[in-house]
Amino acid sequence: MPYTVSVAEARNNFSKIGSEVVRSGKSVTVFRHSKPWLIISPAGGAEVSDSDSSAYERELNALLERGNKDLEDGAYVDLAEFMARHPRG
Repeated sequence: MPYTVSVAEARNNFSKIGSEVVRSGKSVTVFRHSKPWLIISPAGGAEVSDSDSSAYERELNALLERGNKDLEDGAYVDLAEFMARHPRG
């Protein structure tokens, strides 16, 4: 049975969900307004050390906090601008 979460649960527990996705190798479907919205999947062949994982999670949490603040403030950017601001190296 596929694992599913709401947007609110994904936002509030992203690190835990991400860790479980990496650990289990199974994807999680995020639902928004009772419809599948996105899928969180493990990156193919990406094995991350605990220290790399912790740094990544801290950075990701900081991005999520900024994103939530932008949403609260009504400041939005499109995907292209977001990716330009946060290149994945």
